[in-house]
Amino acid sequence: SGVGLHITLDQNVLTVIAPIPGSPAARAGVAPWDRVVEIDGKTTENMTLLEAVKKLTGPPGSSVKIKVFREGETDMLEFTLVRDTIHVDSVF
Repeated sequence: SGVGLHITLDQNVLTVIAPIPGSPAARAGVAPWDRVVEIDGKTTENMTLLEAVKKLTGPPGSSVKIKVFREGETDMLEFTLVRDTIHVDSVF
């Protein structure tokens, strides 16, 4: 179970490629190109992609807090996401 994010490291910054449609992240308003700067209060600086995925996944119904930087916003955005089983369609 997870939050439904396709993520990558872009110039060593954890970056959202896209939220999976219908996922907790999509419903919360996480957007493509959001830069994830914290997961559960811990900085993502120097975090590997595998470490980030491990922190974002967990038992269904458990929650994780992320803080993101979004271009054009003056403040960091915070999201509390409740993990769920993620279904990925082969064609969207």
